[in-house]
Amino acid sequence: MPPTAVTRPIDLDDAPALVDLLRVDRELLDVAFRDLGLHRVQAETLLHNVASQRVLARNGFVRYGTAPQYLRIAGRWQDHAMFQALDPAAADR
Repeated sequence: MPPTAVTRPIDLDDAPALVDLLRVDRELLDVAFRDLGLHRVQAETLLHNVASQRVLARNGFVRYGTAPQYLRIAGRWQDHAMFQALDPAAADR
């Protein structure tokens, strides 16, 4: 069974890592939709993490909501912006 959640922390001050992240996210969506046959991929970011939100948007993710107190980070529950990417070919299946 494929994994249901993937997390990968990244230093947002590291420009080459952001370029790699863009490439990885595109490849991840290709694998998710083409190879695994998934209909939807979901991602979340902290509300203030605009850089990651831009990366998601550039890769076809759309923000669809906010999850209050979604994860406990740095000792406190923090809200997250919720994003999704839908397989464009899934509407035809």
